[in-house]
Amino acid sequence: MSIVWAMVPMCMVPTAQTVREQKYVTTAGIVKFAVGESGRMEFVAAIATSLPAGRYVLRAKLERDDPDEPNREPSLLGTNIQLRRRPLTGEGVGNILVIRQGLPVLGGNGHYVVDSPGRDLNDGISIETHFYWVELELQQATPATAETRNSVIGLELHFRP
Repeated sequence: MSIVWAMVPMCMVPTAQTVREQKYVTTAGIVKFAVGESGRMEFVAAIATSLPAGRYVLRAKLERDDPDEPNREPSLLGTNIQLRRRPLTGEGVGNILVIRQGLPVLGGNGHYVVDSPGRDLNDGISIETHFYWVELELQQATPATAETRNSVIGLELHFRP
């Protein structure tokens, strides 16, 4: 599989609610909860080019080390990511690829990788017919500390013909 799209979360656009709440900081390409903050925040990034038909997987690279929410497996610690689309004309938003709680997470020493289930897209990703975007949601149940590392380092879209 090859990488056909990649993004560091710091370059994603926060939703209006996330901007209003001002709970996040950006540093070294990542977004994370500011010290003392918790709750939910959401960021989006467009897929601005058409991609060919084939099998696609959405991958997230995570950093995890939280003294208040220890990694048991490790888990995604409230991270949800989805590739979504909407027709250029008409209604109906749909999920194409999804990373949610319960998926296997690989790695160690605070750095992990999680993949969405793969999906064959027979029509590829066509910006001639749909708008496409990746949506990243982070949740933190307890206030972040200076030592908390609960972030997404990067997002990738992998392709195999």
